[in-house]
Amino acid sequence: YQHWQSIVLWYSAQMVQHKGPITRIASGCTSYQQASIQKEWDGMSKKSPNGEELLRVHFTPSFSLHDHRYKYSNKPGGLKHWLLNANPAVSEDEVICLLDPDMVLMKPVTSTLLTVNGMTKDAIRRKHVRNQRQVEYIDSSGMAQLLRVASLDEKEPL
Repeated sequence: YQHWQSIVLWYSAQMVQHKGPITRIASGCTSYQQASIQKEWDGMSKKSPNGEELLRVHFTPSFSLHDHRYKYSNKPGGLKHWLLNANPAVSEDEVICLLDPDMVLMKPVTSTLLTVNGMTKDAIRRKHVRNQRQVEYIDSSGMAQLLRVASLDEKEPL
């Protein structure tokens, strides 16, 4: 079911005129499943005005635990695999929004933190924690608005 849900997510992005790429991260697929998904994705994909592929798929090994009975570790494992092995590579200044395939976009995703309840961008402060690697943007009420890790080392555990 995640396959058709990710197609709906892609079409919702097109309906709201989302400008950036959407990458599906698929973990633990057989070679037949990979070929089938890639063929379908290639048929749906569009290119940006600068020629960038807007619909991408990234295949990862399975990160399931306990003899594949616990599939929920595929999301963090797959995300880390994509961050470290993406083609094209993910740059340090890119904004990444992690969506589940059962979500749809109601507006385009942007890198701008908008005003909320009258709070302006000036009210947002940058806070460095955990060895200067985790960056957290917090609004004036103390609510975290955006969280990212500045860089991931290949040798670090998830």
